Amino acid sequence: MFSLDNLTVDTPLGQHHTDLEKMVMKRVAKAWNVQIYYTKKNKGISELDGFAVPTGRKEICFYAETKTRTTRMDKYPTLIVTYRKLRVGKRISEIFKTPYVLFCYWEPDDNFRFWHMTDSTGTWLFDFERKHTKTKENILGGEANRLNAFLPISIAKEI
Repeated sequence: MFSLDNLTVDTPLGQHHTDLEKMVMKRVAKAWNVQIYYTKKNKGISELDGFAVPTGRKEICFYAETKTRTTRMDKYPTLIVTYRKLRVGKRISEIFKTPYVLFCYWEPDDNFRFWHMTDSTGTWLFDFERKHTKTKENILGGEANRLNAFLPISIAKEI
């Protein structure tokens, strides 16, 4: 059911976040009665985390991006996500006429939520702020100044 071939994030922290993402997607699979398939990662990076197929069916029902956070869910009013990742999900949704869903897990709260980002035509389903900000480059640190999206946590749904 799960495949993480060619994953090269070999640090303990990278592996921990990968394990959290797998746990979230297992919960999604059980709650929504779908099978989750992961996309291949190149040097620990993928443009999209995976897709879901309803159990017993053959067509994809959504494409997925999964985020994990080590802060409490109520620390910030929004979830910051690299906008490029969302654009890729939107484009795939447009091409394959399948919705794009983003999941986030807040580890300290053992809580995860999701946003239906697009409908099956690739149209955004809600407005969100976009702006250039300085953030960590990745979970291991570093610094990046890039266009980020700020997704309102208040509209995220529970599974």
